[in-house]
Amino acid sequence: MNLFNLPGLFCLTAILLALAGCAQLPQNASKNGGSAPVTDAHPARSDFRSILAFSQDFPKLSLEAQRKELTRLNLTAAYNAPSKLMLAMAYGLPNSQLRDAFKAQTLLDEITVDKRLDVESLTLAAIMRDYISETSKSAQKTREEQKRADASQQQLDELQKKLDELQKKLDDLKNIERTMVDRDQGVKK
Repeated sequence: MNLFNLPGLFCLTAILLALAGCAQLPQNASKNGGSAPVTDAHPARSDFRSILAFSQDFPKLSLEAQRKELTRLNLTAAYNAPSKLMLAMAYGLPNSQLRDAFKAQTLLDEITVDKRLDVESLTLAAIMRDYISETSKSAQKTREEQKRADASQQQLDELQKKLDELQKKLDDLKNIERTMVDRDQGVKK
């Protein structure tokens, strides 16, 4: 009694492999045998470990390496929602050498209305969008306060200059008065 029928096992394995391969084909294949782009109606599941690892590793890269990674992400972001999220992170991370809050904000706005990502990724995108928005507002307020402080400092410098001029005039008047008193005392003697 042969437990393993080699030709039968071979045929069964071949059929299973063929079925597994067919399961990987896109459902919207065009008539000419090519595959049409597939728009996924189901949310994409993000690999949070890779996204978090990206957020830790990207800022440590050299400027040139960051540019290369940004180019790679730009190529895949149009059809890959997690790549779009990482692209937004590349622009939005505070210690990124390619930081561009406006681009990050735009991408995050697109991500939050695009329902291709799972709820967790959408939540992360919304948190990042709010964070970047608040830091942008804070930076704008800081710039405005710095302008006001600079203007106040300029006014103080002008006032100090006027005080110094007035002090000099006062000292000159005291010298003139002293000279006159000394001359009057010299005439009386």
